[in-house]
Amino acid sequence: MGWKIIFAPQALEELEQIVRFIAQVQILLHLLSCPPKGADNRDHGLLALRSSRAEHVISDAKVPFGTAKMVRVTGAKYLAWEDAFEVDFEDGLTFLEPHETIRKANRISPDAKPVRVELDEEPCIGFFVRYDNGQTAEVSWAFVRELPPKSSQK
Repeated sequence: MGWKIIFAPQALEELEQIVRFIAQVQILLHLLSCPPKGADNRDHGLLALRSSRAEHVISDAKVPFGTAKMVRVTGAKYLAWEDAFEVDFEDGLTFLEPHETIRKANRISPDAKPVRVELDEEPCIGFFVRYDNGQTAEVSWAFVRELPPKSSQK
């Protein structure tokens, strides 16, 4: 005989807040273990931290365009409550990439909703986001791990 647990909507909302808080604490603990600013921090991850209370992006772990070493993507999923994609890499790092940057880079309609996230086939160097309107966003490992290229000024 299996047990079934039923939560009241308010209790479920509180549980979701606790889970978000724990995730934020884990990210902050990771950041505290990173080397100081200015040190070689290419082996340390993200990370973009977005919360409903305060929006804050920490991108010290991203390296300049064209300087990152290729690392396989081992997982990618869309987090609706953050409106961001959680991207896991073979070296154990996880990045939180805002949906807005992926939309903009792939010229995805603002009304489109993600329906499926698919990892690239071997060698797993990125992932695809399929939208309800038929559009597809292609996201490479470098897009997540590197800073955007500096625009040339004429």
